[in-house]
Amino acid sequence: MIIAGLGNPSYEYKFTRHNIGYLIVENIAEEKKASWRKNKTFIYAEFNDSILLKPLTYVNRSGVAIKEACEKFAKEFIIITDDVDLPFGRIRIRKKGGAAGHNGLRSIIEAMGTEDFPRIRIGTGPRPPGNILVNYVLSPFSKEEMLQLPFIIRDASDAVYIILEKGIEKAMNIFNSR
Repeated sequence: MIIAGLGNPSYEYKFTRHNIGYLIVENIAEEKKASWRKNKTFIYAEFNDSILLKPLTYVNRSGVAIKEACEKFAKEFIIITDDVDLPFGRIRIRKKGGAAGHNGLRSIIEAMGTEDFPRIRIGTGPRPPGNILVNYVLSPFSKEEMLQLPFIIRDASDAVYIILEKGIEKAMNIFNSR
């Protein structure tokens, strides 16, 4: 199983809303003492029977990296991504679905030819009214949000572990009802 955290590879984006997926897979790699390796379009780390993945293609072209990783490692994958339409810190797990306006998900759907893949969406909203979306998702977390971020990353990491150990239904029952 590939666990892909969406984000942008440049350090300037490290603590921006669009990079929440990166932060979560980095946390899992640290907990599992998994070492990162570099490929042409992604960075990956192995633990147990799973592959943690950080696309190097930037969020809007994530499909390129996901498709290459699926050809190299496994056909099954989970996407971890930001969602400006969910309240900050809220975790929503789905078995499948559309892009919901997220260009990274749109890229993956186009590259893979299907919407039928699980995703863990992490709330980074609410989106400020009148703000251009790209400015908001590439903006850094506020000081208050940074204080909450370790707890959100911990919960999202737990969601990944539950999916791997007990299945997506169990994780959905736990996290979607919060």
